[in-house]
Amino acid sequence: EELLENGSFDEGSSQWIVTEPSRLNFNNGRVNITSGTVASTLKQMLPIKNSASYIIVFNLVRSSATGSVNVKVGSNSGNNFT
Repeated sequence: EELLENGSFDEGSSQWIVTEPSRLNFNNGRVNITSGTVASTLKQMLPIKNSASYIIVFNLVRSSATGSVNVKVGSNSGNNFT
């Protein structure tokens, strides 16, 4: 069962919480991040369960010498985690 909505970005930023949207370009099922000094974030609140196992898969094409990708589980709000 896939929990993520619009994980293919086919609907642009729909269903995503976006910080620094001026740095993010959604096009052809991809999101491109332009260079800058402030971090850009894409996140969704997902109904995950404690002690459950999940598989996270994503494709990344690196186009610069620097940058990082983080997957975070935290900030519990009820049964939702970011």
